[in-house]
Amino acid sequence: MAELKVFYPDVKLEVDGCPVSVINRVIIQVLRKFCRDTWYWLHDIDSLTLLQHVPDAPQTWLYQLPIPDNAELLAVDELLLHKRRLAMKSDQWLDENLPDWRNAVGTPRYFLLVPQRLVRLVPASDQTEPLAITGRVVLMPRSDAVTFSDVLLDYESGIASGVLSRLLVMNKPWANAQRGQLCHLDYLDAVSDAKSKVMQRFSSDVETIAQKSWLEM
Repeated sequence: MAELKVFYPDVKLEVDGCPVSVINRVIIQVLRKFCRDTWYWLHDIDSLTLLQHVPDAPQTWLYQLPIPDNAELLAVDELLLHKRRLAMKSDQWLDENLPDWRNAVGTPRYFLLVPQRLVRLVPASDQTEPLAITGRVVLMPRSDAVTFSDVLLDYESGIASGVLSRLLVMNKPWANAQRGQLCHLDYLDAVSDAKSKVMQRFSSDVETIAQKSWLEM
C-alpha cells in the first residue's frame, strides 16, 4: 500500500506554506473522486464459503465482502460461484422475474447488493461448499485513510495535478489560479485515460455494458 506522502514531492514546492494537514485532506479528496470517476482500484476479494440456507440465520444468505480496512466499497465488478459469473440484479427485477426469490433455495444464479457491503445470493444455497465464492470489487480510499492501493500510482502525476488544481485556487498566499487551471486539465486527461483502460476490460455482453453505464457519464 502507498502512503499519502508519495505525492509531496510533486505538490509541496508549488504550495509553499500550505499545512500538511490541508495537503493530506485534499489528496484524499482527489483520490476518492478519481476512484469514483474511473473505477480504477479493483480488488480481488478473499474466497468465501458458500453456506447452506437456514431460514432463521441471515448469515447463511447474506455475505459480507472482505475489503481492506482503509477502503470503501464502490461497487461489485464481478461475483463468481465456482468461476461461473453470478448476474447482479435489483430487487425490482427479481420481484418481476422471480416472485418467490426471497424464499427460493437452490444453486445461486444472481446476487443483490445491499447496504454495509453485503450481498445476497439468489436463490439461497441448498448446500455448503468451502471457498466457492470469488470475485472482484471496486474500491476507493476511506475519507480517513492514510494509505491507498499501489495501483493508483499508475496515475501518480495526474492525481498530483488534481491535488494542485484544488490547492492553487484556494484563497491563500500560495494561490495561482492560472496554474491551477492547467493542473486541472492534466488531471482530467488522467481520468479519461484511466476510464478508457477500465472500459477495455469489460466484455461485450449487453448486460455487463448496461451495468457499467456510469462510464459514459
